This record gives sequence, C-alpha cells and structure tokens, in this order.
Amino acid sequence: MVSKNSVAAVDAYLHQNGLYEKVDFVAARSTSSPSNLKSSRFLLDQAVLELGVDSRNCTIIGDTATDIVARKIAGCKTIGYVNRATQAASP
Repeated sequence: MVSKNSVAAVDAYLHQNGLYEKVDFVAARSTSSPSNLKSSRFLLDQAVLELGVDSRNCTIIGDTATDIVARKIAGCKTIGYVNRATQAASP
C-alpha cells in the first residue's frame, strides 16, 4: 500500500478495518517534507523495490490527480476512484 498519510495512520486504519494482515508492505509518509509524496514516484518505487515486482505489473487505485501523475512517472496502471461528488464533477 502506498499512501501520502503517515505510516501510523495507515497502520491504524488497516487494523481498525481488519485489513492489516492483507497488506504486505506500507510505503507512506515518514517525514513532514512533501518532496517524497505523490506526484513523486519515491513511495511507489519504495513499494516496488520492497515487493520485488516490476512497476509495469502494478496497479494504483487513486483518488486524486497526483495519483495519476505518479502512475505515469512510475509506469503503473491506474484505476481511478471517486469518493466524493465534487471529484466526480472535476475534469
């Protein structure tokens, strides 16, 4: 899992929703610096390296335009996810 949220926040979410055991690796924000967040491919590369897979065989499920940009930079496939009506209306 790749997230702009902190590792602690992602872990808490996964535990609260019974998903922790289903996720092999979490690449998430570990500092307050925005330089390694999406649309940077840093976190995506971290996950690909840890899992030992080719980024072309990965799919990002994203809910923001920066997810799409990061996907293009890293060479992954994308599934767009709209979680708010305002996002559905955006180009």
